Formats: sequence, structure tokens, C-alpha cells
Amino acid sequence: MAGALRTLGLALACLLAACTENPEVVSPLEKARQELAAGNGLGAETVLLDALEGEAASRLDLAAYLGEADLLQGDLKGARQWLGPGEFAEASRAHGYHMLGRLELAEGNLAAAGAAFDRAYLVGGASSELWVDVGRLRYRGGEQLQAIEAADKALAHDRRNPAALNFKGQLVRDAHGFAAALPWFAAGLEMAPEDRALLAEQAASLGDAGAGKDMLRSIRHFARVAPDDRRSDNLQAVLAVRGGKYDVARTLLLRSGELQREAPSAMLLSAIIDLESGNFASAAQTLERLADLQPQNRLAQLLFARALSLGGSDKELIYRFEDLARRPSASPYLVLLVARSHEALGQRDKAAWYLDRASKARDGRLLALQAAALTMTDESTAQEGDAAFSTVRTLVVSGQAAEAVRRAENLVERHSGSADVLNLAGDAHLAAGNADRALERYAKAAQIRRDWSLAKRMAAAHKARGNREAAEQMVAAQLRGEPSNGEAAAMLAVMRATKSDWKRAALLIDHAFAHGAARDVNLLALRSEAAANLGNDAEARRYSAEAHSISPMNARATQIYASSLAHDASRPAAAKALEEKARKLQARARR
Repeated sequence: MAGALRTLGLALACLLAACTENPEVVSPLEKARQELAAGNGLGAETVLLDALEGEAASRLDLAAYLGEADLLQGDLKGARQWLGPGEFAEASRAHGYHMLGRLELAEGNLAAAGAAFDRAYLVGGASSELWVDVGRLRYRGGEQLQAIEAADKALAHDRRNPAALNFKGQLVRDAHGFAAALPWFAAGLEMAPEDRALLAEQAASLGDAGAGKDMLRSIRHFARVAPDDRRSDNLQAVLAVRGGKYDVARTLLLRSGELQREAPSAMLLSAIIDLESGNFASAAQTLERLADLQPQNRLAQLLFARALSLGGSDKELIYRFEDLARRPSASPYLVLLVARSHEALGQRDKAAWYLDRASKARDGRLLALQAAALTMTDESTAQEGDAAFSTVRTLVVSGQAAEAVRRAENLVERHSGSADVLNLAGDAHLAAGNADRALERYAKAAQIRRDWSLAKRMAAAHKARGNREAAEQMVAAQLRGEPSNGEAAAMLAVMRATKSDWKRAALLIDHAFAHGAARDVNLLALRSEAAANLGNDAEARRYSAEAHSISPMNARATQIYASSLAHDASRPAAAKALEEKARKLQARARR
């Protein structure tokens, strides 16, 4: 198709420039195509409309390119006017159908997008650009493995194509982490140094890989290349939050316009800024909206609960999250927040139950879901979509693992390329005790997208097989690829502590503290143990005192604090009182 587009460009250049013999004269269409290639939709549209009004070309000649220009500007309604009728000159027909497919994909009409891409292929044949868009369609449609194949075909057509290199980088990032994706984005920028999509992806991935200074340089270059592109403001806002400059971050985020459009990433960033700035009510309001938009976004749910807790909305927190906190594998942090709310309301017996739960290791095989999501449906009406997923998860949580496996495997037969379906099947097998089969499903899903949730599941499956070394290697690999993941650092610290590698455990806990886990009671208690085993009694007392101050009804925190005070000869009475308190809390938790 690339050859066809070059021929098309030559033919229309002759049409609009009257086949001038002067090779330096650039036709309006060629100039517009240059603007489109640079991502400047507005510039291309201006040139094309001037050509249309001057009758240098007809609507049929230019419709495909005017539609592309509107797509670049995010004007889907305008693009529909040019592309929707499907009426293009013969020379631009393949490109027109291709752009129509992009429009349908942008509007979520996946079947229509597929039909348009098929027509583009029939008219103009395959091209690197077309394979990229087919891959994006497949990914959106749950055929992620097939999307990877499409990306490879795009690169086979043209290994220098910036769009293909960008798409491959995004897929590599999902499966192998941020650092692994960077060479693909760099390769794309070698071909197209001012490509806006590549610049944005590179900057974001540098930040997530922990390369803050490189991210800043990349953002500044992006802003120079495309001063009108507000994505650079959004990226700078992320960097400002990481640097603790919340007022600057808020200004940049508002300037980006993403928050006004209710982009989920911008809503999450806004809520984090509010939380760090002490605006808990505002954060809770934003996170409530985000949780409604994305009910399976577990981070949004946890932050929502935190905002309610910090804002003193204890009754609302309990109302919204108590059922979730009781489910298998509920986050210990969420359980702790519910416990604190019961404490604040004077409900000490209920608080003690949750505190005991929070202090215990959770079952890594299951994911806690909102109660409303856990519903059973008849198999005849639960073949696809959310109903099928909800039914399988309900079967897992209710202990009907064999039936969960059967239904999950039926889904795999119909959607073998879907990461979500493969993950679901792995969960069902793990709940049924089939760790080997679970790992097979998880490993296939990891070829598509290995996020922290999947890494935890794979680690749990390795543990179930008795292979703790493999579990530790899995968590360590995830932390290397995602260095800002405080939960991964904490989990790896626990693994090192079980081997009495206290020096490494302490370093990992400190890393976790620096990335959001500074008030994790269990982690503070473990850090106290590490300090004690490393011979630093003063440090052990400091960390245990902090853990106890955060959760004075936590049996483990109380016991650790008592043990640390036992080494302080000046406070024997305090140590004895805490020992007695710890015994009572443990006894009450056992009842």
C-alpha cells in the first residue's frame, strides 16, 4: 500500500500543479500530506480547504485527507462529514477507507472499523500503516495475541515505519516493562524526530522507568517541537507531582485540558494532588467519579477509601468498603482503613477483627471485587462480556472452583488471544489447586500484558508449586521493570526477611516507604524487626513506635513495640504493659 500511496501522491500532485515541469513547485496536496505526516492536522486542513475553495481539486479528491486532518485534531464529527459517505476519488480510495476505519475505531465501532480496513486492503493491498491500525483494532477487540502478530507484520512491511515502531513499543511495554520499550520509541524517533505520538510515549515511559531527568529533557524537547500539544503539560504535571510540586502540577494539569475532558489518567492525577495537598473532600469527589467510570480500577478504589479516611468520613467509608474488605485477598491497606473507621466510631470489637485480618498474609490467588460485581447468571445468558467474567469470579469466591474452570476454559476457546480471559482462566485454575495449569495461562497472558496484578498471581502460583525462588524472581523482575512500585518492593522485602536477609529487606522496605508505603503498619513492624536484627535498637524502637501510633489496636504492631522496648532498660513498665496488651489483642482476635 505504501507504493500505491506514493503513486497517488504523484498523480494528485500533477492534478493540482498542472504537471508543472518545475520540480521545486510543491502542490497543495503534497504540502498537505507533509503536514499530515508531521501530525499537523490544522495546517493540512487549511491548505486543503484553500485548494477546495479555489477549485484546484474536488471533494472526492480531498475527502480522505480532510478526514485525516480532522482525525488528527480530534474532531470526529468533522471527520465523519468527509469520511462517512465513503465517497473518494479512485486514486485516494484505499486511503479514504483506511481513514474511515480509524474514525470507526475512534468511536468504538469495532465491526465497522474492521469492514473499512478490509475495503482498504481490497483496494490498495497491505501496508505497514494499515497493519498497525488492524493491530490496534484487534487489541481493542480482545484479540491481543493477534494484535502482536499484526505489529510484527507491520514491521515486516517496513521496519523504519514510525507508527509501527511506536505500536511495537507500546506492546513491548505492556509485556516486558517500561525500560524494554524505550529502544523501540528511540528507533521510531530516529526515523521521525518530531513525531508527537512517539515523543509522548518516550517521555511517559522514561518517567515510569524511574529516569526523571531524562523524562524532563524529553518533555522539553516535545514542548519545543509541538508547543500547541497539551500532552507535554500533562507529562510535566506528572513529573511535578513526583517532585512534590503540587501547585505547579495543578496549574499544568488544568492547562492540559485533560481534566476538563474527564480523562481517567488526569482525574487520578488530580485526586493525588488533592490528597497530597490536604484537600481530602475534593479528592474523594474526583475518585468517586473515577470509580464509577472504572469500577474495576483497584487503585482508584483504594485511593477513594484513603480520601474518605483522611477526610474523617468514617461512616461512608464503612458503608462503601466494608463488604469489599471482607472478601478474600482484599488489600491489607483497605482492611486497615476499615478498621480505623470502626475505631473512630468507637466500635472496638469490629476494629479488632479487621486489624487481625490486616496483620495476616492474604490469599494471593483471588482478587477482591465490589459486591455489586459478584453476581451469578445462567450460563445461557453469561457467554460474553462482564456477565461471563462476573460469573466466573463469583464461582471462584464461593468455592466452586471446578465449575469456574469449566466456564473460564469455554471463554478461552472463544477468545484465545485475550489477556483478560487468559488471566481469568489462570485464576480459576489456581483456585482449583491446578498451579501448573494456572501458570500456563498466566504465562500466555504475560506475552500480552504483564502488569503488577499478573506478576502477583504468577508469584502465588509458583508458591503453590513449592517454588519460592521462582516467586521471588518474578517479583524482583517486576520491580526492576517498575522501580516506583512500592508494593512490589514490600513483597520482595518480606521474601528476603523470611530468609533472614535483613540488610536487603531493610533496603527494600525503605524503597517501599519512598514510594507510597510509609504508613503501612505491617511494613513498619517488619522494618523494626530488621533494625533489631541488624543491631540498631534505637531504630527498631522508632519504627515500632510509629507502627503502634498509627494502629494502637494492631496486635502485631503492639507486640513488636513491646519487644523493642524490652531492650530499653529505662522503660520496663511500658514494655510490660504493652506485652499484656498484645496478649489480650491476640486472644480477642482468636475468639
